[in-house]
Amino acid sequence: MDTRLFCAAISVWRLICGVILLTADVALVVRSFGAIEVAMALMSYRNAFKAQDVDGSLRGLIPPLVYTGGLFVSPLYQLDSGLEVALWAIVAFRTWCLVSLGFSVSCGVSTFLGVKTRGPYAWVRHPMQLSGILARVIFCAAWPLPINLAGLVMMIAGSIAIVIAEESYLRTFEGWEDYAARVRFRLLPGVW
Repeated sequence: MDTRLFCAAISVWRLICGVILLTADVALVVRSFGAIEVAMALMSYRNAFKAQDVDGSLRGLIPPLVYTGGLFVSPLYQLDSGLEVALWAIVAFRTWCLVSLGFSVSCGVSTFLGVKTRGPYAWVRHPMQLSGILARVIFCAAWPLPINLAGLVMMIAGSIAIVIAEESYLRTFEGWEDYAARVRFRLLPGVW
């Protein structure tokens, strides 16, 4: 399969997940999370057709597919007020990540346009992945069902794989080594 078509397919999958969250009869905060996913899907779709074949295989695109699988099994119920406030904070953080990326949202390493160093990227190298995991933790806290826990495992596994794949590719960009030395933590501040 062509890298560009695979990137486009991942973006369409993310769009479907976002539209489901956006249009469901759920709390406004969950719909807001869906709106962010729709925006990210549209931007990454736009960038999909600029994709380059990074290493002669599609393996760099598999982690985003696993990650977005975790979006699909998200619960579609109301949150209690404490968890809703926490999710609003995550929505705000995810929006900040999106604004910091501008139009360079990707669906895999093959669509990267450069190293981002401002906004939340000044504290952690992969804040967008972090925000997705944190949102999923909130969903699991609200509804600790096996399917939700499976979604969390998918997101964590996908995020770790994305971080590893992205960083191996980002090393080829000018400024990456200085950035990585300055921002030590990849995904979770103080841990990794």
